[in-house]
Amino acid sequence: MNSDKLKLNNNFTSPTSTSSVVQQNTQFCNLVNNLNPNIPPLLQYKPIAKGDSGATRTYLTPEHATLLQNIQRNDNIEVVLPNNDTLKSTTSGELNIPELSTMGRQAYVLNGLNNSLISLGQLADDNCTIILTKKELQVFKSYKKILHGFRNNNDGLWDIPLPNSPLSLKPKNHMANVIIHKKQNINDLMQYFHATLYSPTKSTLLKAVKMVISLVGRA
Repeated sequence: MNSDKLKLNNNFTSPTSTSSVVQQNTQFCNLVNNLNPNIPPLLQYKPIAKGDSGATRTYLTPEHATLLQNIQRNDNIEVVLPNNDTLKSTTSGELNIPELSTMGRQAYVLNGLNNSLISLGQLADDNCTIILTKKELQVFKSYKKILHGFRNNNDGLWDIPLPNSPLSLKPKNHMANVIIHKKQNINDLMQYFHATLYSPTKSTLLKAVKMVISLVGRA
């Protein structure tokens, strides 16, 4: 379980004007988008896996386990890392990519994995055509594009937005997110800012916050 927690600053003060709310929110959105500026805005907040030609199978972080279908307990897989550490699987399941075979959809959840990995070899073995360019990765099966990744300039790898599992999709309350009065309490302001960021997951928001801290430290 991810132990990272977001903490509110006790010295938080409400913005003094509507324009400052918009300005601060726009600046934060830009910092979030810098996680990988090559990814189209509408895909920025989807769960991301790295396209990996060196991974023998597709592996997911525990956080992404909810994206799988037909989940079952599986502790039979051990993966050796470049530093000779080993990670062990806890469960396995299938990604929601119906164009792939059962083998092609298979993925294993590894405790301690930092980034989910899509095995390009596993896709190739499932008769997929994989096209890598300077900025994009595209995967085709029977002439239909089933995955589209974008080059991450920070690590040189391709980030692939993962499809949601139908089981992980929950009905959401419809909301109209509008500018709120500066005298609203902290909880209302936090809900507003979260919604205007397109309601990212905690992990995505934490990555953005850590990047902000890193950028401030370099300034």
